[in-house]
Amino acid sequence: MTVVKSDAMLQHEKWIAEVVAHRPKRTNDQVMHIEWSRYLIVAAAVLVVVIAALSMMK
Repeated sequence: MTVVKSDAMLQHEKWIAEVVAHRPKRTNDQVMHIEWSRYLIVAAAVLVVVIAALSMMK
């Protein structure tokens, strides 16, 4: 028994094939991720400034 597909179903399958063929490929570099090392450097710099400010107040 064969299945007869409607025009709408054929168009939908063509659309899916077109979308899949032209979607952008993502690499791990393009995915947003948190750079903890930068936050750590900024936190250390802020800590040094706070310690320096507190030591000047005494």
